[in-house]
Amino acid sequence: MVAKVYGFLTGAGITAVAIFGFNAWRHVSDDDRLTLVLRDHCLPYVVQQITPFTDIGRTPGVFDNVSLPDGTRDGGSAIIFDGRFVAKWGVSDREGLTGPRTLRVCSVEAMSGSDDIAAFQVDAGGFAARYTDIIASVRPLKADDGSIAGEGGVVIWSEPDLPADEGLRVLMIGQTGAVVAVSVVMDVSD
Repeated sequence: MVAKVYGFLTGAGITAVAIFGFNAWRHVSDDDRLTLVLRDHCLPYVVQQITPFTDIGRTPGVFDNVSLPDGTRDGGSAIIFDGRFVAKWGVSDREGLTGPRTLRVCSVEAMSGSDDIAAFQVDAGGFAARYTDIIASVRPLKADDGSIAGEGGVVIWSEPDLPADEGLRVLMIGQTGAVVAVSVVMDVSD
């Protein structure tokens, strides 16, 4: 009887270690999710017109209360990462400082819950440099001097040779260790 108990405990211990190891191995952080949103979905959509979010998330339902901004065409939306975020993309005409502009936009925003607002929980240390490298995998952009430190802030990446409101740009809004919205925008010509 004692041998059976030791055998059971040994088997249970080995199984627990295997499950813990598997879960640690397959852990996906919010930094990983934000990288996925930028590198695999929003930047390819805005730069190369590759439809984003076809392999993750779900189409919003009636009760999700998700709609595209007025005047958006050729776009769509998805609820991603277990309903924590809504992704929207499309082409829209906007009035700019120098006249009308056509923009291709991809944005991911936190969905508000009953108690709090979801956010990408990210490592604040080296944030701008880390995401500058990720964005550079598609196109090299420069980060402004903003930060997501303290009570809240904005970091904008833009093309080095253009004004910050022209060409390709990436904008992230957040606070220390959290990003609540990311937008990738590019001027396009029709």
